Amino acid sequence: ESGQAILVLHLHDRKRYAESIPILRGLIDLRADAVQYRAQLMIAYFQTRDPDKLRRTLTAADKYFHEGNRWQEGNLAGLARACVDTSLNEEAVKYYAELIPLRNRVLNGRVTGDGTLSEYYRQLALAQGGLGRTVEAVDAASGSIVVWGQDQVNRNNAVEVLKQVLRQAPDLEKYAAYLDKQAADNGVENPIVRKALGQVHLEKNNPTAAIRHLAVALEVQPNDRETHEAIVSAYDLLKDGTGAVRQVLAATELSRRDIALYENLGNRYLALGDKGQAERAYLSIAEALPDESESHALLAGIRQRQDR
Repeated sequence: ESGQAILVLHLHDRKRYAESIPILRGLIDLRADAVQYRAQLMIAYFQTRDPDKLRRTLTAADKYFHEGNRWQEGNLAGLARACVDTSLNEEAVKYYAELIPLRNRVLNGRVTGDGTLSEYYRQLALAQGGLGRTVEAVDAASGSIVVWGQDQVNRNNAVEVLKQVLRQAPDLEKYAAYLDKQAADNGVENPIVRKALGQVHLEKNNPTAAIRHLAVALEVQPNDRETHEAIVSAYDLLKDGTGAVRQVLAATELSRRDIALYENLGNRYLALGDKGQAERAYLSIAEALPDESESHALLAGIRQRQDR
């Protein structure tokens, strides 16, 4: 069995799905309770464009695991993920609607930092996004982020899913109107979603819309450097040098010891032809860290480029 299971993995890795089908059928006959074989068979039928057999495989698996006390988290999770991987999004949403509360009961309220629950929300977000349900997809992606708490690396990975959902949204403006209405009704903004929405607009070369949403995110989280940088990029796309300078200047107010910001500010003032303000910005590099060699070295490099 182990050799055949490894062979299936290699065949799928090489996209030789048709050859894996008879092997997987034999493995299911050998060990019917192994959900991974059924999931792999679903993927094989999906990749060989055989939707009828794909659905029959899911129906048979669902029936089998509902019998004999087999309807447990691991089996349910395996089928749910297989549905996402094979674009059976309606079925995936149904399974995750059952799976997430089940996982919450197992955790007994201690959900923060649970990677499994975060993954369930992530997959649910992809399924809802595949159905064009942007509101539900964003809610699920937000759930994936919240579960990670202060775990920054995993939170960032979950934020990428949120942005992926927004990239695939059929109508971003319609979702933005929904977000505006929610904020007006509840009096509370969601800076994570606003920031992601602004970043996606920036990717789509819509700088005006990007600035609108990023500015809202910045009102709630004024110390977020990534949001400041995104707004500056949006002003650059608009070729609005004054707006970009204004945003970099606001960033220096929040990060007074970030000498790279002062160099950026000076360069931008020079581009606008304001040599006086540029010089003031460059001098601020040494003033920000007067006792650190790093700041003086950076200012010396600028003087060298100025032939001074």
